[in-house]
Amino acid sequence: MFENQFLLGYDVLVIPIDKRSIKSKRIYLPKGKWINYWTLEELGGKQEHEISITLEDIPIFIRKGAIIPTQPVIEYVNQKPIDTLILKIYKGDTGTSSNSFLYEDDGDSMEYLEKSA
Repeated sequence: MFENQFLLGYDVLVIPIDKRSIKSKRIYLPKGKWINYWTLEELGGKQEHEISITLEDIPIFIRKGAIIPTQPVIEYVNQKPIDTLILKIYKGDTGTSSNSFLYEDDGDSMEYLEKSA
């Protein structure tokens, strides 16, 4: 029943829409509290939910406590330098976020293998 939804990492849940006519969908959210990326509505985990669907906004849920790095939109790799990094912070109930780290790869070497150990 929930085979089409998938986690992207630990904190992002994506529910692809495969039919234009669909207006709502039954989903399952894993353990934790989740925030609808588009509406900021909070939903509880370890349970099913019926959500409204639009083709404009693919259902995406972010686990509370997550820190999601984003950047301005580009149309192709190396279009312009990535000099702005935006951190979207979804505070947990205690006002904290999960243990995360950000590693900026040089795009050239294998040095990231040494840093991730």
